[in-house]
Amino acid sequence: QLFFHSPGHESLVARVSNVEIKNGGQAFRLGKYGIHWHQVGNLRESFQRNCSVHHSWNRGTAIHGVHHLRVEHNVLYSIMGHALFMEDGVEEYNVVHGNLGIRSIPSMSLLNTDQTPALFWIVSTKNYITNNRAAGSRRYGFWVRPERSATG
Repeated sequence: QLFFHSPGHESLVARVSNVEIKNGGQAFRLGKYGIHWHQVGNLRESFQRNCSVHHSWNRGTAIHGVHHLRVEHNVLYSIMGHALFMEDGVEEYNVVHGNLGIRSIPSMSLLNTDQTPALFWIVSTKNYITNNRAAGSRRYGFWVRPERSATG
């Protein structure tokens, strides 16, 4: 699994391309996801592109407290819980484009919403979600649930 966090807000540049994460994520462990972008603020120069996250025990890609990140042309397959997860509603201006989510599986490990998972779980409408595909979810392809304030 990959975890991106930096103590200096906006001091991180990460360009993740053509990476495979298999059996990533740790069930029953908050924050232990396949790829986790965690509270690093503006990531104008960063991206996750052409990656695959599959057979994850706890979510696929999590975007938490991050802005201007590009998540493009990835495949998320056979994921416990939400496959692509925007965490608490403060995430803005991220580009989620051309991704394919296949088969989300209910999980009892974290949030109640993971028991009825979505391939794309979006809680902020201030992002650009375009040309993504969802197939074979046990519950939802796209779940858009705007939050009035941060939930995390």
